[in-house]
Amino acid sequence: MTPDELLSLADNPNLIAGIYNYCDRWCERCRMTHRCLLYASTPREEDLPSGSVEEKQHAVVRQIEASFQLTIDLLNKLAQEKGIDLNEIAEDENPVLERKRDRKTIEKSPLTRLAKEYLDQTQRWMDNLDIAANAKDKELQQAHLMQFPDRDPERELAELKNSIDVVHWYYFQINVKLTLAQMSRQSEADHPEDEDQISKDSNGSAKVALIVMENSIGAWGLFLQHFPELEESILNILSILSRLRRMTEAEFPDAHRFHRVGFDDE
Repeated sequence: MTPDELLSLADNPNLIAGIYNYCDRWCERCRMTHRCLLYASTPREEDLPSGSVEEKQHAVVRQIEASFQLTIDLLNKLAQEKGIDLNEIAEDENPVLERKRDRKTIEKSPLTRLAKEYLDQTQRWMDNLDIAANAKDKELQQAHLMQFPDRDPERELAELKNSIDVVHWYYFQINVKLTLAQMSRQSEADHPEDEDQISKDSNGSAKVALIVMENSIGAWGLFLQHFPELEESILNILSILSRLRRMTEAEFPDAHRFHRVGFDDE
């Protein structure tokens, strides 16, 4: 895709500007992909060449490189149209250094530390799920063969698979969205006159994090039903996640009121 093609695509009146800033990046389950510029301009997984895993990985790397190059080309094009010589712009390291300091401060915040704890605990739990998952699979196969009247193995399997997908997809995103929310809040503090309290970007990122947490809590609750032998570890993770939700609501009290255009209109 060329810069002109991207700009032409962005002019589509059916697309919602910036809708991708407040989503969970799960395009396969999103009902708003037809309104999203990011989705329209991103190569699909099915467009990857068939072949070995290594060949597909190389293809993904090439797609990422092409995306970066497109961004650079677009920046150069817009600068040229406005008569700006990017080579003559004085390099100012102060904002970069300040942003790095802000990032380090955020990394040490109680909110980020707890989000990181959830990420680490979840990753370890998922890495050790094979034995319990295999035992559950055998149980469901047996229930199917025995045709127990009070069991629906196909439904149970679908619910379990969905819960695994939900936890796996979201457990990195919570930390990412909360980091973005905190970084935006620091930037907004320097420009308090720019926008009203509720529509701040920090609230948008925090709202997505809270939605992701709610979905994850539901998935862990279902794990509790299917893996009673793992009750202690599941309850421990649920406790971390519940505390993280309460802490996020306390730090971003207006997050639930943030209006995500498109997503919150139905």
